[in-house]
Amino acid sequence: MTNNFDEKNAILQSVYKAAPIGIGFVKNRVILEVNDKFCSIVGYSRKEIIGKDSAILYVSKEEYERVGKEKYLQIEKTGVGIIETKYKKKDGQIIDVKISSAAIDSKDLSKGYSFTILDITKEKNAEKIITENEKLLSTIIDAIAAPVFYKDKKGLYIGCNQKFADYFGISKEEIIGKTPFDIAPENLAKIYHNADMEILQKGEIQIYEADVLGKNNVLRHFMFHKSPFKNQNDEIIGLVGAMLDITERKNLETALYYSEKKFAAAFNNSPVVITLTYLETGKYFEINNAFTRELEYTREEVIGKTSHDLGVFKDANERNRLVSKLIEKGFIENEECEFVSKSGKIITALLSLSILNSNNQKFILSTVINITEQKKNSLALAESEEKYRMIAENATDVIWRLNIASGKFEYISPSVFHLRGLTVEEAMNENFIETMSEESREMAKSALKNINEDQLHPKAPSSNFLIQQHHKNGNLIWVEISAKALRCPKSGQIIILGASRNVNDRVKAQQELVATKEKAVEADKLKSVFLANMSHEIRTPMNSILGFSDLLTDDELNKETKEKYLNIIKKSGNQLMTIINDLIDISKIEANQISIRNTAISLHQTLYDLKFHFEKQASEKGINFIYEVKPEFLNCIVSSDANRIRQIVNNFLQNSIKFTEKGEISFGYKIENEIAEIFVEDSGIGIPIEEHKSVFERFRQVNQKSYLAGKGVGLGLSIAGSLVKLLGSEITLSSSPGKGSRFSFKLKTLKNQETPKNIMKTYQESITTNYESSTILVADDEEDNIILLQEMLEKNKFSLILARNGEEAVEQAIKHPEIDLILMDIKMPLKNGMDATKEIKALRSNLPIIAQTAFALSTEREEILNSGFDDYISKPISAVKLLDLIRKNIKK
Repeated sequence: MTNNFDEKNAILQSVYKAAPIGIGFVKNRVILEVNDKFCSIVGYSRKEIIGKDSAILYVSKEEYERVGKEKYLQIEKTGVGIIETKYKKKDGQIIDVKISSAAIDSKDLSKGYSFTILDITKEKNAEKIITENEKLLSTIIDAIAAPVFYKDKKGLYIGCNQKFADYFGISKEEIIGKTPFDIAPENLAKIYHNADMEILQKGEIQIYEADVLGKNNVLRHFMFHKSPFKNQNDEIIGLVGAMLDITERKNLETALYYSEKKFAAAFNNSPVVITLTYLETGKYFEINNAFTRELEYTREEVIGKTSHDLGVFKDANERNRLVSKLIEKGFIENEECEFVSKSGKIITALLSLSILNSNNQKFILSTVINITEQKKNSLALAESEEKYRMIAENATDVIWRLNIASGKFEYISPSVFHLRGLTVEEAMNENFIETMSEESREMAKSALKNINEDQLHPKAPSSNFLIQQHHKNGNLIWVEISAKALRCPKSGQIIILGASRNVNDRVKAQQELVATKEKAVEADKLKSVFLANMSHEIRTPMNSILGFSDLLTDDELNKETKEKYLNIIKKSGNQLMTIINDLIDISKIEANQISIRNTAISLHQTLYDLKFHFEKQASEKGINFIYEVKPEFLNCIVSSDANRIRQIVNNFLQNSIKFTEKGEISFGYKIENEIAEIFVEDSGIGIPIEEHKSVFERFRQVNQKSYLAGKGVGLGLSIAGSLVKLLGSEITLSSSPGKGSRFSFKLKTLKNQETPKNIMKTYQESITTNYESSTILVADDEEDNIILLQEMLEKNKFSLILARNGEEAVEQAIKHPEIDLILMDIKMPLKNGMDATKEIKALRSNLPIIAQTAFALSTEREEILNSGFDDYISKPISAVKLLDLIRKNIKK
């Protein structure tokens, strides 16, 4: 028995030491034992690691705690904990490991745990590379201009590029799992499906043409190129396909007649490729048998097409260059060119061209001698150069090589046409420096002059420059250049390899951004001035109101002094109210919430009230104040908004009072051809002509440097300008420094109208009427407001009932049938004024209710009246206006 146990123990010890994975034991996360493989993985010796807390192996304390928590939760549920984490080896290297742990005694976890670790760093790195490669492949496929798709071995779509998804009008995600029958008509889907199945069974590439019905039922003709793809075991697991739109090619003419029969025999039997093409269009008129033999196209495939259609020239721009040269010289002899056969075979040949005239038609006679075999020894080099040339010629950026000694281009790609409107030949004849603006020339000359050996090193980085170059149309365009200087190994000459890109739009956008930023800075300065002025304008009257309010508490003040203080407080309050009203009006204008209420009004009465308001202010400054209206115009009637007219003229007058130190101010209106011109004219400091527009901008003040500039917040004229536009007119300003200013606007008068009888009314009736028998319910939650209303109403013999919330207002209205009118605050606790009014009106529909509110920024009048109120008054409440509203609404 003992021998058997010893034998098994020896075997376990052998496995423990020879195991290809790290093995060990921990207790309370302290390492008690590890094998040699564990030591080789973490880089510590057994002596260095045994007895240490396992935290020594983790990259962070947080990771150490996470692994412990998650692993022991797994052990409690399944008996085994498996988790992936990162270890930090002794030398500081970070590795990925997989840890598996199990309790030594599942009934007594305090005995510790056995564990194994496996270094999975290589696997993780491989996964990362695979993921990155998949992303790269997806990006490359999306960049392909033709529709591309790929399917699994069942013929189901497993992906496509954006071009394919766009053609069918579906997303790349929606295509996954679908078959051709899900996206195409059955007759077409069968063609695609049968081709797919043949490829997947035979494993051969298929090229075929078929119609394709895309989004919006657009039918086009495509050439399909499908190829199977295999796994590592050479098993077909799917296919990939690309689609080339050949609709235009299929719609062209496919045949033309022979020219002359005498020419045909020699023409067709020549061993040299001979073609006749139209000079103007480039379409093939005739080809010989050598053409079909060498280039593998049938005659029917060629006639009526161009070399560009067939892709005969390896360089798509080659024919254009050759034709230009032919027209210039009259002939071309034995020029080496490269052609592409139908199967894709590259043919190197000597090309000769001449121009033929026949029946008033110009043709190009071409002979092509195949010299491919002669070039065979240099094929590898030619193919390598061709790859780079194709990249350059198809790149969006202009790629070029410059000889510094001559300043001329040795090569420049055709994209120079899109950049600067030049052909390659035109660009090759230019001097690089002379293509730039004067400023850019100096920078380029300096850069070329200061090229050093460090910059010539092959591994030295490229340099980037922003220059301006001349376009063929005469304009200057911004171009970004990335360039690298190199020394040719053979000649020792220095050349520049570079790429140019049009960044005109980007530079203009940056310039516009700078201009916008400058405007924003200016606007910020104006707002700062406005805020400073507003602070001053608000604090000044507030200082008077609070200061003189404190002084009024002195019981020893006589009546005359008290009246003086009260007048100052009232004046400061009015000043503060003007500022607040300006801010509210500008906010309403900005929010497009000001509406005009046109009624037939007396222009004389509308303006005459302003005379009494401003003549005292003018008198205090020693200014002559004049109201000008001819007697025959006193009954002038206009259809407009009286309040807005007064507000506009009020702002004009305030401006004149502020900026006039001597002389006179006149205002009024004149009538000519049934048009009333309302004006305000002063002899003040005046406004420079260049500032006539800016005075109507937000926060602007003329004469910013004068001591008067800080008075007011700079909104009056801006508000006036906006209001005049709402009235359908415009402000005319006539002013110059030292000669005063004249503001005016015009309104159309109404014909055959008498002055409305109620326009000349006063509020005397409201003030003197005795309301002793009338009862009013005052609903307001602010005690100060209640006291104010009591003072206003009880003085005029009203009986008052009070309610301090909406629910109490409803109760009092029901309880007291003697109530003749309700003053209802809108914003109250428990129930707001609108809801309370609806309930009261449902019970007492004839009881008049007047809304009182402090809100001012919305179109509240219509909203309040639509809620059931009979009338409306806004805070601060004027006693005269309040009594007038009560008089109108109480009907005895």
